[in-house]
Amino acid sequence: MLMIPMELQLSVLIVQEVLILARELLLLMYTQTTPPPRARREERLADVVAELDEDEQVDESGNLISHDDISSVMGEYLKAVCARIQSETTGIVSRNALEEPWLLNKLRAEGADWWLRGACAQSVCKKLDVEYGEPSYYCDIKVQLGDQ
Repeated sequence: MLMIPMELQLSVLIVQEVLILARELLLLMYTQTTPPPRARREERLADVVAELDEDEQVDESGNLISHDDISSVMGEYLKAVCARIQSETTGIVSRNALEEPWLLNKLRAEGADWWLRGACAQSVCKKLDVEYGEPSYYCDIKVQLGDQ
């Protein structure tokens, strides 16, 4: 009969115990993991696409409301910004050497990346001579000119 020292027997038992624990851990990991990447990709939300409501709208007195009528605070601000950009690119300001194209300069500034941030709406409203409302009424505007 072969005699195995007690220390070696304990070492073998410890290794066996570690292997059993590792096996149980692997089984636990594989049964409780997130789904594979392909399944996760299928669960993504679809892109949201907004469509303009082209239905004719009628006000309280029965008059047809034009889609060009923008009476909200942000709508008035947007109309004023568009008019100023048009003026600075092809209008009066573009031909007047004495007037600075401040809005285009603001949009071209480093870090602006052609965004007119809602946070600067108060100063822009003041320059555009538009009444400023609540700060939460204004959102960021991404400006894209035709040749960009």
